[in-house]
Amino acid sequence: EDLASRAAGVVALARRRDRDHELAHVLQQLLLPDPLPQLDGIEIAVRYLTADAEAEAGGDFYDAVCLPSGRLGLAIGDVEGHDTVAAATMGQLRSATRALAGQHREPARVIDALRWSWDLLGFSRMATVILGRVDPATGEVVLSSAGHVPPVLVTAEGRAALTPLENAPPLGAPALEAVDQHFSIAPGDTLFFYTDGLVEERRDSIDHHLAALLVTLGGSASLPLQDLCDLVVSRHAPRRDRPDDVAVLAVRRVGCTGRPGGQLTPGRVASS
Repeated sequence: EDLASRAAGVVALARRRDRDHELAHVLQQLLLPDPLPQLDGIEIAVRYLTADAEAEAGGDFYDAVCLPSGRLGLAIGDVEGHDTVAAATMGQLRSATRALAGQHREPARVIDALRWSWDLLGFSRMATVILGRVDPATGEVVLSSAGHVPPVLVTAEGRAALTPLENAPPLGAPALEAVDQHFSIAPGDTLFFYTDGLVEERRDSIDHHLAALLVTLGGSASLPLQDLCDLVVSRHAPRRDRPDDVAVLAVRRVGCTGRPGGQLTPGRVASS
């Protein structure tokens, strides 16, 4: 009787885990944007990998939306944890970000508004995020970061470098004003955003993996955007037992306007 009771407990636990995984899978599919926006002059590619073979959702997220101005609004972030709570929180955070983006023009002001509203939104976990906008016609880019790993700017000629964003603390941490970074990208240039699961591993330093990522992106800049994302994932996130989720958002400018790009210039923007 004792053995049967223990076996029944194991079976019940397994069934609960199956239900949790199924629920998390549904949450992930509902909360990540689908389909992605279509804008003339911009290509977008995304990838999402869960933490391990059993996990079905996590706290990493990406978003891309066509703003009323005709610019591309984008976001990538990572909510602490990779469970159903993290998945639910990331969905709420993505929705709140979209709502605030309609009220504040600059990405830094959206981050500030999220930080001020964190307790009101009822979020109990910290999160990192990069928000930005891209003008398909001119190549103008504005990015702002709250504790997130820096994106990579890959030029059409194959130069890859980390974008030197001034990082505010993660959302949920003590307040510090966010800063906008202004620069431009030329036709053929790619902005490659990712979450830290792509470049963090307990056995090696993050600098080692960032350097390897730059080599991969720089040496493969001529690949179609979808193929580039597949290559990065296969080289840098091949583990079936990866300890963290991985989200990738790649944005490439196409067409020709004659405007120079790939130039990084720091700047702070006043509040709207």
